[in-house]
Amino acid sequence: HKIFLWLLINNRINTRALLQRKSFQLDCYDCACYNTITTETSLHLFWDCNFAYRCWVTLMPFKLRGTSVLEETMLALEQVPSSFGLEIVILGYWSIWNQRNEQIFKNERPIVQE
Repeated sequence: HKIFLWLLINNRINTRALLQRKSFQLDCYDCACYNTITTETSLHLFWDCNFAYRCWVTLMPFKLRGTSVLEETMLALEQVPSSFGLEIVILGYWSIWNQRNEQIFKNERPIVQE
């Protein structure tokens, strides 16, 4: 999971925007979670997407939008218990990534369990 976080912070996760920059041909480069007309960047997928926002706001009521993945991670770490905060954030990212992939590969709509 920590490798996944490193890849995410360094913009190496294969979001649709990254695949487009690598000249990968896809039918659509928009967000896979809610089929919005927004390019699926790391920041969008893990923080600004309505699905991701709903996931994070259950843990962090003072969630912001539109900064950077690193800044959002640092803000998240300030709002969760310090003894295991990093693990919560990493598993949150991992869960969003898995839900997104379920949507793409199995056509299962992402769900926020409250």
